[in-house]
Amino acid sequence: LSAYGYGNSETANWAISRLGFYLFLNGELKGANHVIDSSPHFAPALFIRGHLYLAQNKPVKAIVALKKAVELNPTPEYRWVLIEALTAAEEYEQALFVKKQFENTAAAEDRRTYSIYLATTGHNGALALQLAAQEFDQRQDTFSQDALAWALYANNQAAAAKIHIRNALKNGTHDARLYYHAALINLAVNNQSQAGKWFTEALNNHAAVREN
Repeated sequence: LSAYGYGNSETANWAISRLGFYLFLNGELKGANHVIDSSPHFAPALFIRGHLYLAQNKPVKAIVALKKAVELNPTPEYRWVLIEALTAAEEYEQALFVKKQFENTAAAEDRRTYSIYLATTGHNGALALQLAAQEFDQRQDTFSQDALAWALYANNQAAAAKIHIRNALKNGTHDARLYYHAALINLAVNNQSQAGKWFTEALNNHAAVREN
């Protein structure tokens, strides 16, 4: 990156973090770690580092990275993963504190993340669908398709959910959560073979992260 004149700028840090993120999604964990090491104090890089540690069942190390990421950039996405890490480490009081912060601000700051959270936890399916639909109207990318599919599934609209999860999968993005959503949605419409396929992909993608 320095060869292109970026040096140690925020532009370079952002590019490094995105590359690390894409390597992580593709299951190339050694490469992701190497790239992230080039930008150790940048919030997105710290977030990916925390994600890697959590996927490898190292919640204490994940908490250290994620807390730093949240301090630098307190986004709903970062806070949600920090909640997961704190819960995995049985730091329940801290997890509850971060959860309250997350729930108070997430709808206004990041509709997509909050929609997926609500659909996953079953707290408010109607709001999850409203937020996902609003986000989809603005961004029809892979993860907005996934969020809408997941919200539809949470509202017992599996047939409609299948259309959107199929579109989300077209880009070939490697993501365990995406595969897991696809598996459950296909199971809900009695497509056993596709459900089995995506369950396997979800497990393989998760296993690849843990083994590296």
